[in-house]
Amino acid sequence: MVKGQLIGQAFIFILAALVFILIISYGYRSINYLLARQDEATMLDVKTDIETAVENVRHDFQSVRKVTLRLPAKYQGMCFFEYASCASVTHPVLRDGDREVLVDWAKDACSVGSANVFIVLCVPNNGGVVLRLEGTGRTVKVSAWT
Repeated sequence: MVKGQLIGQAFIFILAALVFILIISYGYRSINYLLARQDEATMLDVKTDIETAVENVRHDFQSVRKVTLRLPAKYQGMCFFEYASCASVTHPVLRDGDREVLVDWAKDACSVGSANVFIVLCVPNNGGVVLRLEGTGRTVKVSAWT
């Protein structure tokens, strides 16, 4: 082999390794980005499903519907708040025994349209959340399906 061919082969090998590393790193970043966005898309679907179910039940007086929602496993459950008291509080607080937890996300949780929850309701995520929606004509009573 000629000395120039050896240098050319080494250059091609280094260039191929560099391209391979770039492709692998780009693929890794893309997959991580898609996985991060998957939870956001799932939660957007859950929010849309709740809003649709509430609007469907709202006008039917005393109609009861069972709504099953699939939450990602990293969420322990879903909580609902009384809309009137929730909307008036600037920084809602959830009390758990002696502990108080500031819940900034409660503002979004409260805006489920015309849902009417008289107390704080938290439904655990056991492979999904099962809710009972009861239409009252103007609002919807939300409770856990038992």
